[in-house]
Amino acid sequence: MAIIRPSYVSFFSNGTPTTSAHEQYVAARSPQSTILAGVDVVAHTGFFPNNFGHILHDNLPVVAWLKYVAHDEATFLLPDHDKFRELVRFIDPEFFRRVHWYHPNEVITVRDGTLTVSDHWPFLGPYGNTLWRYLRSWIGENHPERYPEDERTVVFYTRGPVPPENGAAAAATDEEWNLDIGPPRPSAETRHGRLLDLNHQSDVVASVRAAMERHGRKETLVFFTGSDETTGKILPFREQFDTFRRASAVIGPHGSGLANVIWTDPFPPGCGDRVKMLEFIPGSDSAHVQKLYNGYYWNMRGMPLEWHQITYTPDSTQEVTRVRLPDLEKALDDMWGPKDLLAS
Repeated sequence: MAIIRPSYVSFFSNGTPTTSAHEQYVAARSPQSTILAGVDVVAHTGFFPNNFGHILHDNLPVVAWLKYVAHDEATFLLPDHDKFRELVRFIDPEFFRRVHWYHPNEVITVRDGTLTVSDHWPFLGPYGNTLWRYLRSWIGENHPERYPEDERTVVFYTRGPVPPENGAAAAATDEEWNLDIGPPRPSAETRHGRLLDLNHQSDVVASVRAAMERHGRKETLVFFTGSDETTGKILPFREQFDTFRRASAVIGPHGSGLANVIWTDPFPPGCGDRVKMLEFIPGSDSAHVQKLYNGYYWNMRGMPLEWHQITYTPDSTQEVTRVRLPDLEKALDDMWGPKDLLAS
């Protein structure tokens, strides 16, 4: 029997409970009872299952692994949240039809079948989620798309507004970007601050453009917020996928928008073909912004990316951030310059 309550998720198998706290993401509902008879059931409790970033890098790798070890007829129990639903539907519509999406306060009874319950904690260690190879395979099997070199882009992730002149797209090209200098305002899907100061952001973008020219990069520079600046709604996952599958490099502050690097090529032909990632994170003199060195390398290092990071300046706050421009320029040169891996 599986019991789901508003403040926690608890599955009981042979009397042994497995719990996962995510009360800030669930809302109480009237009790509901469901009976699943004559089927084998695989249950995933979820870890912050309504947070876009946590769904991508904490939940989906576990679901991908469970899908791999379970038989093809098993019914899955997954937490019912809109983002979780739509991400699974986008990745694998066939698998989506095998899922029972459970609600808080729902009591699920499995009769004449088996119940397998996942515990995500063993997979979320100090070196990140250990199940990335399963998610990479799952995405690669269902979305093998690769784009020609003349369609490749450099994606700049901004947690603030990107008002394109045509007022339509949330992923705007460099030529369309009319920088709106003023008080930082979060994009529609930003909830946790860390916006680059907009006056400073113009200098950061200028450094990126200069480095692209300096290193002969032919890609188009595009700007990504994760939401449609006109409607304020989150971009369809197909558009987010296309933006990041085309990327040869991704640059920006730590945040859920950067977790979209899961859509980059899951199996690049060689090390030199890996997508480059330059992430802005808190350092020893800016740990007041967020947890020290909090970046995606620690929980997404199983992705085939070339990782680069620089830290915020000491005058950054939890709401508004800056980076050292000399550090940025050096990181860009390291990222796009020649690699001499044998140098001592």
